Amino acid sequence: MDIIEFRRMAIFIENFGEHIHAEIIINGKPFAEIAKEFERLAIERGRGKYNGFEYVYEYASALYESLANDKRCDENPEQKPLMICSGCHEAGCWGLYVTVDVEDNEIIWHDINNYHLSRNCPDRNWWDYSVFPSYRFNRAQYDSALEQLKQIASEPNRGWYER
Repeated sequence: MDIIEFRRMAIFIENFGEHIHAEIIINGKPFAEIAKEFERLAIERGRGKYNGFEYVYEYASALYESLANDKRCDENPEQKPLMICSGCHEAGCWGLYVTVDVEDNEIIWHDINNYHLSRNCPDRNWWDYSVFPSYRFNRAQYDSALEQLKQIASEPNRGWYER
């Protein structure tokens, strides 16, 4: 079974202040490192060019709502955003998504992709996200990690006027 953890990450956004994001750690490795590695493989198996890793972790409160309370994203209702656009900090702009299946004793993450670049868009450049692995988490360990995330998500953001 895979192991998941969440860590607090404060990101300063010019003109908006400090916001609390949740770093995702899978099997002891930051998910951003995992995603960079697999996106490079995805572009090699797809078509188009690589412009660099253009994501930041999702806001902690939004990630908690999505994973714990099954809040769906308007742009891609079948999936949940893990990482969001590093430019505008919106999930629908340029996000990295996952499908989450809940079973009795495990949680499965699969079909990780940026739907703007997936094969679902064959008329333009696409990347082959099938290179991303699936992750299987023990339900009890996952629920414990969600409690970590809930604590992180409860921390207030500090706007520019509070600096």
